[in-house]
Amino acid sequence: MGRKYTVSSAQKDFFQGLISEWSLYEAIRQKILPCVKIGRRILLDEDTLNAWWRQQQEASVKQVESMEYGKIRRIQ
Repeated sequence: MGRKYTVSSAQKDFFQGLISEWSLYEAIRQKILPCVKIGRRILLDEDTLNAWWRQQQEASVKQVESMEYGKIRRIQ
């Protein structure tokens, strides 16, 4: 198991300030970024952050299915 971070320390140390704390909190709130909540404290694991980061990178290069513009589509 890797190092443990609070949201603030993950933002500063893991992401080196490139991602805002708000963005991390939002990802946690939307259940995109796994975390452990103990009381009011939110803890993040380094291995989980690495996996999440890789997942975000892979998702950014996947080809998006394009809509066919100019073609009449039937509404159901």
